[in-house]
Amino acid sequence: MSAQPPKSAAVVLWLVGVAAIGLVALLRWPQGEWLKTDFSALLPADSVSPWQLQANTAAAAAFKNQLVVLVTGESAEAASGFIKVVDETLRSGGYVQARVEETEAGNWRALSERLYPYRWSLLAPSDRVALQHDPAANLEHFRRLLYSPLGGSMASALGSDPAGLYRNFLQAATPAVSLPTGTLVGEATEVALYRVQASAHGPGLYTTYLSLREQGAKRGLTLHATGAPLYSAFGVLSAEREISTIGLVSLLVLVIVLVAILRSLSAILVTLVCVSSGVLAGWVLTVAILQQLHILTLVFGATIIGIAADYAFHYLAHTTVGADGRSTLARVFTGLAAGATTSVLAFIGLTFLPFPGIRQIGVFMAAGLLASFLTVCLLFPVLYRSTAANIRLPAFCTRPQIALPTSWRLLLVVTLLAIPGLFLLEPRAEIRDFYAAPDNLQEDQEAIKHALGRAADSRYLLVRATDTEALLQTEERLREAAKAASGSSNWAQLKGISGLVPSAARQRENLTLLRTLIDGGYLQAHMRTLGFSDTAQQDVLTGFPAGFQVLPLTALEGLRLPLGVGGFLGCDATGCASWLPLPSTESAQTLAEVLDTQSGVVLIDPVADINGLLASYRIAVIKLLGAGSGLISLVLVLLLGWRLALRVMILPVMSCMFSLALCGYTNGHYSIVNLLALLLIVGVSLDYAIFRAFTRTENQPATSLAIALSALTSVLAFGMLSFSSTPLIASFGQTVAFGLVFAYLLSWCRFGAQAQ
Repeated sequence: MSAQPPKSAAVVLWLVGVAAIGLVALLRWPQGEWLKTDFSALLPADSVSPWQLQANTAAAAAFKNQLVVLVTGESAEAASGFIKVVDETLRSGGYVQARVEETEAGNWRALSERLYPYRWSLLAPSDRVALQHDPAANLEHFRRLLYSPLGGSMASALGSDPAGLYRNFLQAATPAVSLPTGTLVGEATEVALYRVQASAHGPGLYTTYLSLREQGAKRGLTLHATGAPLYSAFGVLSAEREISTIGLVSLLVLVIVLVAILRSLSAILVTLVCVSSGVLAGWVLTVAILQQLHILTLVFGATIIGIAADYAFHYLAHTTVGADGRSTLARVFTGLAAGATTSVLAFIGLTFLPFPGIRQIGVFMAAGLLASFLTVCLLFPVLYRSTAANIRLPAFCTRPQIALPTSWRLLLVVTLLAIPGLFLLEPRAEIRDFYAAPDNLQEDQEAIKHALGRAADSRYLLVRATDTEALLQTEERLREAAKAASGSSNWAQLKGISGLVPSAARQRENLTLLRTLIDGGYLQAHMRTLGFSDTAQQDVLTGFPAGFQVLPLTALEGLRLPLGVGGFLGCDATGCASWLPLPSTESAQTLAEVLDTQSGVVLIDPVADINGLLASYRIAVIKLLGAGSGLISLVLVLLLGWRLALRVMILPVMSCMFSLALCGYTNGHYSIVNLLALLLIVGVSLDYAIFRAFTRTENQPATSLAIALSALTSVLAFGMLSFSSTPLIASFGQTVAFGLVFAYLLSWCRFGAQAQ
């Protein structure tokens, strides 16, 4: 370092940097909630059509906040009583406001009131067929049903709906919901459905669930629960634990090694300043730049403690007797700068992926490491004082590196051992790896699936047409074709917006049928049989419209549509679109056959789409690795010359290869997560190689100490991630930990001469 700023100027520069970060935060800090816990916030934005994006959001809304609770036991009374306890606990805890049955009843009432003025043009498919063939028989069937034990609920609506036609229309539009109560497989069963409030997806929901399970067990009952809010709550809880565990253990190890090796309180303090500045800068700048920060990013961010300490270790290990901090910095600056540059470049590469969670990690780590590097350069020469008694080099530090011929032979042997592991690797793209799924929640999900006899299906049908009339007619043809294909089964009975608002052509047909019902005297005779007075009959007939008044789709604006009926997505210059949920997972195969005959309708599988997107991003990361390695190699060639640069690159390249080979031996597959971990391995292992390359032979013992301390803290931090309950984090931590172990071992091999 040829020109170093005066000590006072260095401190001022550091404070100016702190003030600049504070100013950025002040100007860019988001107004709303910036800490995200929803796992969907980690996922990439689809490259699909705007209609599909809108439909994905609408379809996911049905499941995003839904919680299903199942209570089983020997006594029906006990199960029923405990479900009330569950209900009260969830309401009093602020997790839910009402059960889904309650909110759905309100939604259907509001919908019924909105559609009622158009009731004369609304008919259920079965009534339409019956009225076309034998109107009198259809009305007689209704009277028999009315006089049966099931007819009590119909009597109150006779004045406004004397033939039950409007009631039948609403029933036909209502999705079949199976909520078993009573006895199931020899056990008393109670099921409750809740919509969890968006603000209540925190860890408290999961701890409440565990508490209710214990309470149920004491009563001899078994409680099962499932739903996205519960998985999200567990993910937040485990992430909070992992953040605190990784952070505290990493700091504890830092303190222990600094006390054991350097025996200096000031060394501990300046290292903590270095690490803290990195963590705080990463946190503040990520939120300010990206306007959000996922809690899992904080889990990754906690590992910056081990990486940021590398710069502090390198500086402290090279502090010698009689040399002030400025002369120490002059000796290590080139290695520090090269290491920081390559690491920051590696993490900046992550920000080019349209993957919110990965971009956050890239910004967090790049900003944090840069802040830690500047803290070492600007503050350490001012704050740290050392004497000869401070440093106690362990015996292994004085050992020389393995000589060239032996190093190359060892590398060849280990490479031959790694090659079979690389051939065992298969690509994997599975979005479920992003979710933490403990055994108890998986068991609960299977139990509820068995009890309900069905599983939630995220797939849906996307319908497109030139205008709203063509859209509704397309839906009607699709629903009729699906019904015909399913035969006597009802699992393929599609619902849709056309079940609430038929096409104008269908509405006109319905109105004509009802006019025939009146003109033929069928309705009047029916009302007389029921005992309607002449005045009451006249009131009903007066309500029949004189002319046709179409029910438009806009009539549903402002309503919260009930679950399971799909929805209208709107219109733009390209046409109009709607979506229909699948009745069950079993219906997809038959519907796929129906779709071959229906134009403008496609089956959408959001999970498969995201998995496909992950696969494409996996290829993008491979290209990014290649481009990043090329850029780093170019920088090293400019600094070291091509021969030494090539030898330096051996360490990160081989570390990545060995880590991937171990994945092949242990898992048999690799994913985008493992490839992203390679970016970090490249950044950190380059530090080891560069520190070696820029250190003279007589100063190699200090570098050995710095690399050993760095490897210890980094491997510990990332190794702890491998025990995470979230597969994504565990795989990332395991890959990095293995890679850094290999990098440390390779750092003892001398593949070329050091830079002088």
